[in-house]
Amino acid sequence: MSPQLAAVAAVAWAGGVSPDASKPRLTTIGGATPGGFYNASYIRVDSVDYQTGPVPYYLVKMNGQIGQSRETFYGAVLEDGRIVAPIPVSGAEQTKAAKSRQHRRQ
Repeated sequence: MSPQLAAVAAVAWAGGVSPDASKPRLTTIGGATPGGFYNASYIRVDSVDYQTGPVPYYLVKMNGQIGQSRETFYGAVLEDGRIVAPIPVSGAEQTKAAKSRQHRRQ
């Protein structure tokens, strides 16, 4: 997997894939139609960085239109092209974990 292919995979995942009706053999990714994991449109890749751990992957930083604002978001693409899907964590759990770590340090 090259950095360029990792970027394509991340944009397709983040913004979805839609067939181009005017050209039946082409597919548009990250274009005007919102979709994908972030329900984003007009996606641009800002950077692709290779990370070695805990397993090798490409971290793709993107920005795109989500609702009425332009947002920054990320995709993690493994060397075989699979996407690492984020797992939502509630704010209460994050706060508890941070307090627990802080308490252990004291």
